[in-house]
Amino acid sequence: MRKGLFIGINDYKHIPRLSGCSNDAMAMASVLKTDANGDPNFKNIVLTSAEDYLSREKLDARYFIENKSSIDKITILSSEYMNKEGKTKLLVQSLQNIQDIEVEILDIKQGHEESNMFAIQQMILDWANSHAVKDSFIFNITGGTKLISIALDRASMLLGPKRAECFYQSRDHKVVWYQRQSDKIVYPINNNLNLQQRVVSRGYQIIKQQLITDISIEELRYAQKLIELMHSDFNKGRSLCSFINLIASVSDERKSLTLPFEQMKSEQSEVLAELAQVTQNHFFKFDTDTKTIEFESEHARDFMKGGWLEVYTGFECFKALMSLNPQAELAVNVELKKKETPNEMDVMFIHHAHLYCIECKTAKTMAHENAKDVLYKLSALHDLGGVNQKRAVVSLYSLKDYNLTRAQNSDIKIFQEKDLLNLSEQILTWLRPEVTP
Repeated sequence: MRKGLFIGINDYKHIPRLSGCSNDAMAMASVLKTDANGDPNFKNIVLTSAEDYLSREKLDARYFIENKSSIDKITILSSEYMNKEGKTKLLVQSLQNIQDIEVEILDIKQGHEESNMFAIQQMILDWANSHAVKDSFIFNITGGTKLISIALDRASMLLGPKRAECFYQSRDHKVVWYQRQSDKIVYPINNNLNLQQRVVSRGYQIIKQQLITDISIEELRYAQKLIELMHSDFNKGRSLCSFINLIASVSDERKSLTLPFEQMKSEQSEVLAELAQVTQNHFFKFDTDTKTIEFESEHARDFMKGGWLEVYTGFECFKALMSLNPQAELAVNVELKKKETPNEMDVMFIHHAHLYCIECKTAKTMAHENAKDVLYKLSALHDLGGVNQKRAVVSLYSLKDYNLTRAQNSDIKIFQEKDLLNLSEQILTWLRPEVTP
């Protein structure tokens, strides 16, 4: 039985962050474990980097584990700096959360990862030669510094083609054997994690979430009814949403779930009565004679105040994803915590190794200065998904031009006003750049 060595480093102390190397190392363990006919091929040892302690390692760790790859151990190539930062420990914990597996640390001498290619090369050779002569190794040259890529390539040549060869991961998430010029082999990588696995690798924990498959039919009916009203007359339908927001806010301020509202217009009264009927009084009861609304609970009131847009957005994202990635996990109303700091995200899902985070807003204040707070929140949460994070805002009201510019500069996609009427198509267009041709 041959063995494979996978090496990957992404982050360093004094140079810009790189990408892809750790992800590839984990992926190739799954690709090479068996031949095309299913016969055993390699026993794999994965050497990846604590510097890329994000979710990339776990994306493919889960993949090769689910494909019954027999991994003896995973070896993490780690710098002293990242050990001190605690990211090596976090990576070990993250990998072991997927499966109980031996994980070892191979430390790079301080400074060598940035300046000494020959030292890196020798460390790789020493590591490889500590194994049996019959063992074979696979080197990942995708990420890390240029020196590391060169060291890996040189080590592969020194070990010889019978013991080692190299690969890289392409931008469209495929593993390519670049040394096989006459018989180039490309493998696609399946790289979805569930949301909890993804955020844990960044130091977060999901405290609460509602999976899209757990949304009630009443929640969906309520949201779709409001969108239906906006299809008929956008401004009138949107005004009704704002009116419901007002009622819910007054109810909250008075700390009473029952609220008479005599100044209600007859048209507003008719729509509320229809909403109560469509949802079978699931969220509220409405007396048309006294124009009194009785919310079923504080949770129901919060849903009517803005939670409905989270459900609608989540469902529209789900529809778009079904045509691209039927196995994707999507959740709404996600509550997270990093250490003791809480946070929340309205809609989250993973697609093509990217973590998508969406904030949904029904308030009129989005048309004014307050939109900057939402944009700032999404920008500040960039560490939740790192370079593989996509962010968006879904707003019932349009943002000012200067906030749209601010969003564009922060790479935050804005869906606003009538975009909501065909949101699944808008989302699909947003996702398509990530679709592998």
